[in-house]
Amino acid sequence: MTIRALIVTDSALIRKFLSDILSQDPNLRVIGTAFNGKDSLEKIKKLRPDVVLLDNVMPIFDDLKTLARVMKECPTPVVMISAPGERAKEITLTAFEYGAVDVIKKPEGILSQRIPDIAEEICRKTRAAAKANLENLEFMRNRKLEKPDINKRKKLEYKAEQK
Repeated sequence: MTIRALIVTDSALIRKFLSDILSQDPNLRVIGTAFNGKDSLEKIKKLRPDVVLLDNVMPIFDDLKTLARVMKECPTPVVMISAPGERAKEITLTAFEYGAVDVIKKPEGILSQRIPDIAEEICRKTRAAAKANLENLEFMRNRKLEKPDINKRKKLEYKAEQK
């Protein structure tokens, strides 16, 4: 069975890079790409992918709003594409609370010698995500969307370290 994937990121370069990587795996097929959250919701409803790769920092319907709507309106396994930085890290952690099933690091230095390793990880995580059971995410359907608070999480981590 071929796993159908939708790639959602505002970066044309990353969309192309991820499409090329997934297309090399005989078990994966890219059925579409989207450039923002609003576009992705329309395509998810229309194309019904098995898995969505979702950028964690995007304009127009940001990542968490998009993820919350996906889980509410058309539950689909989502792998977050994480950009570097504290804000992106916090968004990714919150994304797990909203139902994301895994995370991949946004490829840096696309001409890197590590591309085969990066490609293997992306394909492996995409295949695994497609098998995720989302039935246990019923609680997500009525959850209120909250903005991630980086300082709050740091305070909690600091308190935990002090114990």
